[in-house]
Amino acid sequence: MPFSRKTYYKKRIIFTFTGVTAGIIVLLISVSNFYIKELFTNQISDQMKDMTRYMVNRLDSRYLKSLKFGPPTESFKDYFSAFSKLDSEQKNNAEVFIFNKEFQIVIHNNSSIEYNSTDPLLTIHTDLISTIKENKVVTSLPFQTKKNKWYLWAFYKLNDDLYFAYKAETKRFNKLDQFTVYVNYFGLTSIIVICVIAVFLSKSITKPINKLVDYSLAVGKGAVTSTIPEGLKGELKILGDALDKMHKGLLNSQNEKEKILAQIAHEIRNPLGGMELLASLVKEQLAEDDKNVNYLDSILKEIFRLKSLITSFLNYSKPVPANPEWIFVGEIMEDLSSFIKNKTTDRKIDFCYKSEIDKIYFDPVHMKQILINLISNSIEAIEKEGRIFIELEKNKTIWNLKISDSGKGIPEKSYDNLFTPFFTTKKDGTGLGLAICKKLCQENHGDICVDRDSENTTIMITKEIRYE
Repeated sequence: MPFSRKTYYKKRIIFTFTGVTAGIIVLLISVSNFYIKELFTNQISDQMKDMTRYMVNRLDSRYLKSLKFGPPTESFKDYFSAFSKLDSEQKNNAEVFIFNKEFQIVIHNNSSIEYNSTDPLLTIHTDLISTIKENKVVTSLPFQTKKNKWYLWAFYKLNDDLYFAYKAETKRFNKLDQFTVYVNYFGLTSIIVICVIAVFLSKSITKPINKLVDYSLAVGKGAVTSTIPEGLKGELKILGDALDKMHKGLLNSQNEKEKILAQIAHEIRNPLGGMELLASLVKEQLAEDDKNVNYLDSILKEIFRLKSLITSFLNYSKPVPANPEWIFVGEIMEDLSSFIKNKTTDRKIDFCYKSEIDKIYFDPVHMKQILINLISNSIEAIEKEGRIFIELEKNKTIWNLKISDSGKGIPEKSYDNLFTPFFTTKKDGTGLGLAICKKLCQENHGDICVDRDSENTTIMITKEIRYE
């Protein structure tokens, strides 16, 4: 489903603002985690190297020489057990041992480790150990066990045959994992907060724009009572003032045209009245069988049609300010019952009125005039018998008043011009009935249109509830 005009820019602002900010946050977190981990690794590696050198320097070389003759003696084992406790204050669960170039453990601070046994984790670092020069120390990369604990190896080459190994738990990395989790939660929370801020920011930007769009659409439809939205600032205020100035200019121009045309219509109606009077007097003087009587009847008929057209135009051009109040459409329908009865003496028409709400906020005189015009059109559209259905319905934001009939209908190609002044599909129509209805609806902040989705010919009056 494509974005509507009220959500397109709003969603773009939200997605762009949130996406860019979220990307920056993720990048910062990733870089921070990398450098912090790198810093921790370097610090711990240096500490491990220092501790390894310190222990090797404290190691009695006499015991190392005895290893050339076979397994370590009991006295060496006791010595090594005590020796390995040099880092006991670190409380890092250290393993201290010596192994040979075949990666067989010669002596271990854990008495359960047998002589010439192998450690699978030790063999993993074969390439690293092979690069060590004598009396030098290297450290491995931190690694994590199945128990989610981090460890680090340090290896020192004692001589061509023996190596010293120091394996210790790096608790700082455990804390680093916790820190990483906290940072990730912080980043996620920040993204959510930024998303919320983006929603409010986009709303504050698009809301006045939507108001201006609604205002311009109302002006485009000819709503003379529309006013510029309040609370506009900056560039939007300048744009709003320009639209308002244009609106007032159009209204002034329209009013001047209507005044001129009304004056012309008034000047035409006066001589028409004189012509009608003279033609009537001449007709009275002629005998009934005189053929000139038919000519005079034709003249009087055309004069009457012109006077009706001018009267309709004058009614259309008159200012019709609305005085809305709460009205009951059902009561207006009852008032029109005699009018409907007189209009349908030669037709069999069933009327049906249905309402979901009791009352609406509308000018009662305007509503009555609108219903008279629309019902008259529906009656004229039905040749002999048919049905007229009037329904008033409401949802959360608007109410609709629909007038449908089962008559011959309106050509679909005429829908767009149906409410244009002087446009008519009738042979003797003035083309002002529906135009007047539209003008009265606009005065009441409403609208009128053809319901294109309806099976029958349906005219629909719509008004937003916020204007009530």
